[in-house]
Amino acid sequence: MSTFMNETSAIAISAKEKRNWFLFLIGYFLFGYMTLNFYNLNRETYFDVSFAFEQSLPFFPSAILGYCLVFVSLALTQVLIKTAHAYQRAVVAFLAVTTVHFLFFYFMPVRMTLRPDLSASSGVMNFLSHLYFLIDQPTNCFPSLHVAYPTAATWAIWKSAPRWRLPFIVMTLIVAVSVVLVKQHYILDAVVGCLSALLICFLTSNTERYWKKFF
Repeated sequence: MSTFMNETSAIAISAKEKRNWFLFLIGYFLFGYMTLNFYNLNRETYFDVSFAFEQSLPFFPSAILGYCLVFVSLALTQVLIKTAHAYQRAVVAFLAVTTVHFLFFYFMPVRMTLRPDLSASSGVMNFLSHLYFLIDQPTNCFPSLHVAYPTAATWAIWKSAPRWRLPFIVMTLIVAVSVVLVKQHYILDAVVGCLSALLICFLTSNTERYWKKFF
């Protein structure tokens, strides 16, 4: 049986095992997210969670750099968590966060309608934003999984790497602002994405004695 299954708070997890679980999480995310992303393009109705003033908020293409900090937070989480116990909690939390958001995407479809047409735009930041728009369709908005992930990452490293708490909080805030300025999400998407991740992580901590039976 693997170290992951036999974990205690003092046992380190191997790089191979971390890599395997990380790849599993990426695969689960990509399959579910992209499937729902394109499926939701053809929905007949969508929920509107936008505020009226959001139409007047400017598109800020350089915010795509802040948006990409979500990937930095995930990569750092992979590096900073050293013990099997902490990594197990992180895996369960990220699986739960992803699954709950998938359910929201399916049962409460929201479509971003404020994206600018960047097909004829010039500039590096416009190009990067346009490229991202081509990959990520304007669905899977509520709640924002892109905000939920750095929020969950902050929770995951809270005890394992206390010196990194502030940088992770800052990254989460930057991502939350960036997803709105790059017109990938509405404000409520970002707020609920953060709150939902915090709630799920709290429940993960407080139900550990139950879900550990499955590992």
